[in-house]
Amino acid sequence: MAKRLDLPADQVEALRAAALLHDIGKLAVPEHIISKPGRLTPEEFEKMKIHPVVGAEILERVHFPYPVVPMSGRITSAGTDRLSRRSEG
Repeated sequence: MAKRLDLPADQVEALRAAALLHDIGKLAVPEHIISKPGRLTPEEFEKMKIHPVVGAEILERVHFPYPVVPMSGRITSAGTDRLSRRSEG
């Protein structure tokens, strides 16, 4: 997609890294919540919402030659929006 948009090479690489790492913050969410089938309770959803913050904190410690953290946040936000619809049901 990035190549079709004719993005510069550094942005293509940033997008690739962000796509691979965008859910790294889920390491801080209990496994039973991540793998739960069906709707999340409001409490579970609150715990799930911490993963973008934790992910950003992890990725900020890595010195990438391109802006991975902002791209990762955009990818994660899209997923969190879908998750929100799942919890509201």
